[in-house]
Amino acid sequence: MDQKVNYANYWVQTVSTKSKNQDYAWDFIQFASSEANVEKYLMDNRFPTALRSTKMINKQLAEPDLAPFAEQLLTAKSWYKGYDSASAEKIFTDMIDNVLQGTLTSVEALKQGAEKTNRTFAPNI
Repeated sequence: MDQKVNYANYWVQTVSTKSKNQDYAWDFIQFASSEANVEKYLMDNRFPTALRSTKMINKQLAEPDLAPFAEQLLTAKSWYKGYDSASAEKIFTDMIDNVLQGTLTSVEALKQGAEKTNRTFAPNI
């Protein structure tokens, strides 16, 4: 049997090492990302959870507009392991735009996008 895999796009919070208030910033991130605090925010704003909490997943499975995301949460993986995620995201946007505008066929856009994305896997030296 094939194992289901979904690809995710998510952001990770961090604190600069140059921050004068690192401890306060990390405390805030811990506070804001705790299940008790994130639940109300997510439900009020209709955002899917990134927490792998059974409680949150089950709650969102009951919501028609959030259920597709909740169903994918436990099988979601990050596909991009390169050095320039912003460029990779732009490459995907450009591929879609080029196909929609008729500038490239889907095959041409995918080939061009793969070539450009592969270049982002090498560090800029």
